[in-house]
Amino acid sequence: MSTPTACPAPVFAPWPPAIVPSRGRNTAMRRAAAALAAVILGACDGQEPSTLWQLSPAAGIRGAVYDSVGTVGDLRRHGNHGLGTAAHLNGEMVAVDGVFYRVDASGVAIAVADSQPVTFGIVTKWRGGTPITVERGLRYCFGCDIVSAGDTTFQTSMNGKLVERFGTTNWFYSLRLEGPFVRVVTRTFAEQKGDPCWNSVLATEVRDTFTNVAGTMVGFYEPAFANGTSIAGYHLHFITPSAPAGADAAYGGGDSLYGGHVVSFTTGERVRLQAAPVRHFELEVPSIDEYKRADLSGACTPDSQNAAARQRASASPPDPSTLNRPASAMHRVRRQDLPFRGSSHRFVGAEQGDTGISVFLFNGGPGSGPGPHRHPYDEVQFIQSGRGRYTVEGETFEAGAGDILVIKAGEVHGFTCIGDEPLVQMDVHLSPDFIQENLG
Repeated sequence: MSTPTACPAPVFAPWPPAIVPSRGRNTAMRRAAAALAAVILGACDGQEPSTLWQLSPAAGIRGAVYDSVGTVGDLRRHGNHGLGTAAHLNGEMVAVDGVFYRVDASGVAIAVADSQPVTFGIVTKWRGGTPITVERGLRYCFGCDIVSAGDTTFQTSMNGKLVERFGTTNWFYSLRLEGPFVRVVTRTFAEQKGDPCWNSVLATEVRDTFTNVAGTMVGFYEPAFANGTSIAGYHLHFITPSAPAGADAAYGGGDSLYGGHVVSFTTGERVRLQAAPVRHFELEVPSIDEYKRADLSGACTPDSQNAAARQRASASPPDPSTLNRPASAMHRVRRQDLPFRGSSHRFVGAEQGDTGISVFLFNGGPGSGPGPHRHPYDEVQFIQSGRGRYTVEGETFEAGAGDILVIKAGEVHGFTCIGDEPLVQMDVHLSPDFIQENLG
């Protein structure tokens, strides 16, 4: 009778002893075969086989179904490792070691409660996997498999390694990678109002670039036949304690985490990867009316928008008795009750009475301030005290108390506190959420 094979630990060191080379070709082969069988069949000391559990088909998002179809609590009941999208596309989701994070449009990752609504999610119970060697300099590009072979050396290499280790690319695989990475590009979105078509939403994505960064990527490889129901190929989300290029502590803080959906990356030295085959796939289809009425064929256009939105509008006329009623009462909050990161309190309009502006209340010492960045909306900076050195569209100048700077949408800008006293200013963003592209 063979001895049960223990599950690989859900950490990268030490590697599972069953796959460490040993003396004697037959012994090594028996150990490798036992380890492979344990991972494939889920026969790890009586544990249940792993299942890839997905909330809503990926075609739902492409069909402009952005409403809540479930919660983080639903995802947690089925796994501790995975990714997803917050309701109304208000941030990318990433689950690492059982902690679920939402990465908002500022690129900052915040741990969320089980009540957090989601519009898409895919998770599994991570028990560790088989270590796979990843060479330096491999490039990954999401969705570029048939566009630019030069940007998909990671995909090509990994496909070969999955066949070498497990014999096929026709299974699902759960993946975890630990940096360092030479470069990582992530994306997030701001909360969507209404039902804009997916192609329109893509045009509003906010990207961050990380260079020479250590962090964790979690996600999945899904075979070609999964496309539409899920996302075929490699789908990864990233989380790291390192701020993106061009960012300043004022826009995050020393204890902040950052990340998002992985658009591209280049591997550094000694990237550690684990892969675990998953042969059980379960999909929960939403029951909400928006999903039932949605056109999931991908035919949504900016002109027509979505049939579901039109049907809801005709089926639910406004109540005449509420037409002249204020949307809500006055909203009041104290500065000290706002989230504080780095050198700023953050007033996020979407979270404060659904207000149409957001504000950084900046109070930073000498040398503090954000690097070059831009926004898809106008920003007005009211300098209250202190002095700063500002750069807007390549023009550098000094400004101080009483100055008001109007920065137009798309203009690249940044500033640094100079002198001996703190720089205090109010940066008003004409958007209910912060949408910022940090530039190196």
